[in-house]
Amino acid sequence: MATMKRSRNKSNAVPTKGTAPVDNVSTRNLDVQDAIGSYAYSLYEQRGREHGHDLDDWLIAEAEIVGKAYAQSA
Repeated sequence: MATMKRSRNKSNAVPTKGTAPVDNVSTRNLDVQDAIGSYAYSLYEQRGREHGHDLDDWLIAEAEIVGKAYAQSA
């Protein structure tokens, strides 16, 4: 069986770990996700580390953080 060499399209390349984000939007999205994750984890801890509510915690944290950001921008 012959193997074919594939050309790699540079525009579709995924950045590897340790590379800088492409723009400020990427950085903001990562910051927001980190904030949501931290807040969701604090909700998990407040509940006594009870498993099975991870999605609920994430959605509550997301609503609060995104809601605050929206209110500040309005």
